[in-house]
Amino acid sequence: MKKPIKSILAILACLLVFCSGIGPFININALAQSQLLESEPLEIITSRGTYVFAIEIADQPEERATGLMNREKLDPRGGMLFVFDQPDNIQMWMKNTLISLDMIFIDEGGRIIKIAQHTVPHSLDVINSGKNSSFVLELAGGMSAFIGLKPGDNLKHRLFETGAKDSD
Repeated sequence: MKKPIKSILAILACLLVFCSGIGPFININALAQSQLLESEPLEIITSRGTYVFAIEIADQPEERATGLMNREKLDPRGGMLFVFDQPDNIQMWMKNTLISLDMIFIDEGGRIIKIAQHTVPHSLDVINSGKNSSFVLELAGGMSAFIGLKPGDNLKHRLFETGAKDSD
């Protein structure tokens, strides 16, 4: 019941902004990106067991550019999967990211290549995969150690199983 009220209030706020004449000065893309993307399950298989996370898919350039920036919190079982068009030495940073994250670099088949644990919020230091990667999974800082994740472990998700890289 709260969700429809929030939606109605958001619509009324937008109408007020545009009717007042300041609409053209508002960055609508930034407003849209502040909303959560649709989430779906992803399984992480480690020597300690299988863990299921609800992850958002960032497969469009604007979504990848924004990522988890400006978020004040991340559910411990949440995350974001960045999907790239082709394997490459992926480079990430923490600009405008308020929370520490674990960045997990993944190959086309869903195998972990590298893990950068406890990344530093707001840092402009480049964090790269070191090898060709197709995906980056961002989880709450410390989560990869908590579940015992290590390079060579596997993930299960529709994008790894089918090789498809669109989020239909």
